[in-house]
Amino acid sequence: MNTVTSPRRVGIAALALALSACSAESALKRFTIPAHDSLARQFVESARAGNLASIDRVIGPSSRNIPGLADSIRRAVAQLPNGPIDTLRLVGVNQLKQGDVTSSILTYELHTPNGWGLTTLRINEELNLRYVDGFTGQPIPESLEALNSFKRGLSRPTGWVILLIVVGMAGLSLVTVVAALRAPIPKRGLWALLALVGTGTIAVNWSTGAVSSQLFMLQLFSSAAVRAGPAAPWILSFSFPLGPFLVWQRLQKARAAVRDAVPEHPEAVI
Repeated sequence: MNTVTSPRRVGIAALALALSACSAESALKRFTIPAHDSLARQFVESARAGNLASIDRVIGPSSRNIPGLADSIRRAVAQLPNGPIDTLRLVGVNQLKQGDVTSSILTYELHTPNGWGLTTLRINEELNLRYVDGFTGQPIPESLEALNSFKRGLSRPTGWVILLIVVGMAGLSLVTVVAALRAPIPKRGLWALLALVGTGTIAVNWSTGAVSSQLFMLQLFSSAAVRAGPAAPWILSFSFPLGPFLVWQRLQKARAAVRDAVPEHPEAVI
């Protein structure tokens, strides 16, 4: 039998990890204030059209008198691809609350026949007044989904190593859970729960390869694959399988106790 792990099987295992996370796109919608989203989209259209009258109506009161404001907006627009927008998709949301001011920092991916771009706006709301308080633009070589695709991460040699570790840790946890539930030991359910726990975390940005770590952190299944949004980079992480390690130690002791209880020469017993 061929025991070599195929890329297809690894991909299926990775997909199973991904499906365990909640829908990132649904989370974006839940945390987005519709009125803020609508104002941001309106501002992008007005800025690209150079409609200064429309911009002036929605810009923040403290920003209207800033010298060179119009030029700053033009420079931000110049970073975005020319042409009619055929896609303007929300890819990032961050909400802040400071006193009576509620702020939304919204990031959009846009596409025109001439390419892709990202634009980020800050929408403030206070005392029934809603306005734009920040606007930036930047070009990107292709869509975020392409830049942050799971497949692209596998193009690096270390990508396969990280993926195999993540899948292996999850597999170890599941195997240990089954072993604990089948073992003749007291409180098998609690030992099975312990088998799911890993400690310390090493996280890898799947798109950039950047690595971060947290020493004091518990992680279920000793691994995870998550992302913050539909076009955000995948973050793969794995932990030291402390739970499985302790469970296997307990199982070894139980097996040793069973062996010691069996006489070496049962035929000599009368």
